[in-house]
Amino acid sequence: MPVSIIAASHALAGRTNDARRATQRLRQIDPAARISNLKDWLPAHRPEDLATFVDGLRKAGLPE
Repeated sequence: MPVSIIAASHALAGRTNDARRATQRLRQIDPAARISNLKDWLPAHRPEDLATFVDGLRKAGLPE
């Protein structure tokens, strides 16, 4: 989901407010979106990519 990439990117770049807004938008689009079900909606193949993405989404405020 593109908005999740935006949220994680903003968070990893230190743009907290932008990250939170993108996370809010993500939750509007998919209220069930959680870090725990990330693999259901993100086709990541490399564990290190997934770990970076999860770190960004945590910083952006996506619930576990």
